[in-house]
Amino acid sequence: MLLCDSGAEDACAAEASRSLVVKEQGMSYVLADAPDERTAMRAVYHAQTITHACLFLGKCDGAPDERIARELVATTIPVEGRSFAVRSHSPEHLGTGTQRLNELFGGPIKDATGLPVDLETPELIFVPFTNGSKTLLGLSLAKTDLRKRDYKVFSSNKSLRSTIAAAILFLSGYTGKERFLLPYEDDGTLAIEAALFATRTSPYKYSKQFSLFWPWLSELFEQEDTDLAKAEIAVCTPSVQFLKAVQKNAKIAGILPSLKLMKAELDWLDTKFDEQCVDIMLAQLPNSSKHRDEKEVKKIADDLAYEANYVLVDGGTLGILCLRPDELLPSFTKHRFTEVRRHALWMGAQQISLMILRKEMRAQKEKST
Repeated sequence: MLLCDSGAEDACAAEASRSLVVKEQGMSYVLADAPDERTAMRAVYHAQTITHACLFLGKCDGAPDERIARELVATTIPVEGRSFAVRSHSPEHLGTGTQRLNELFGGPIKDATGLPVDLETPELIFVPFTNGSKTLLGLSLAKTDLRKRDYKVFSSNKSLRSTIAAAILFLSGYTGKERFLLPYEDDGTLAIEAALFATRTSPYKYSKQFSLFWPWLSELFEQEDTDLAKAEIAVCTPSVQFLKAVQKNAKIAGILPSLKLMKAELDWLDTKFDEQCVDIMLAQLPNSSKHRDEKEVKKIADDLAYEANYVLVDGGTLGILCLRPDELLPSFTKHRFTEVRRHALWMGAQQISLMILRKEMRAQKEKST
């Protein structure tokens, strides 16, 4: 049972299918089969989009109530251990009460297993999940929140959740082989997740949270021979402060050699890069607010659209992450870009949009003219 951010289900399923057999997909979850524990844990070890990984115990239709909780527990608890805890994990924007779910399942699990509750160091962690239409129950594999990244030491007020950043890469069509440009980075979350993906480096390679529970995973670490230099990821930041943040975070993640870092304003990209030298660009852009007027936002979007038209190959992909995409779209349509799809993702209670734009082929543009 792989849980993910709402809106990231397609990305989570695509990532899981690289080593597992995906059986079912719903809002904020994916169910997949693995032939053995080792394959399952290796998939979790490399996963970038999942927020929690569990052994799937059972599911039912509808939101949970006391009857559903008891029925699920009664039919799905063939487990052994010394102690347990219940830690629910559901989409945050739905407002599902964490404490309520914990209480609903805590009593039935204690009655079914006879185990004592240990909230500090439980041997077993049961994870109830609901998205309103489905209720699922799992047994935690990683025993930790996989949204956390040890590399995120230096961040900004617009910093992306790492699992959201990884999902954006999948949704944009990035495979790790394209020439990739991030022209407007702040703390480097997108850049680092892209480098981890391109080099098949685990986000937990230098983390202790996995080795605490599965010491044999260190054998997998030693067997991996990652070529950090093979990724083609260019990263531009608008300030020295952001540049240093990216450098420090990337060094902690162990992928600094994969990034080509530079300080560059958006309207100077054509002096830093050759024409049509990039396959994919991704940028998180601001929208107008009480702290930033509409004219400033329009200039940022216009500058990026102009520069993207120069550095992207014909047919190249431009991904724009923002809160209100329709406010920014006109800046790109007038510079040979066509919107091909749009994704809504939830980061906590905040909905953000990902616009995927395609640069028109030159012949297509001349014909329409």
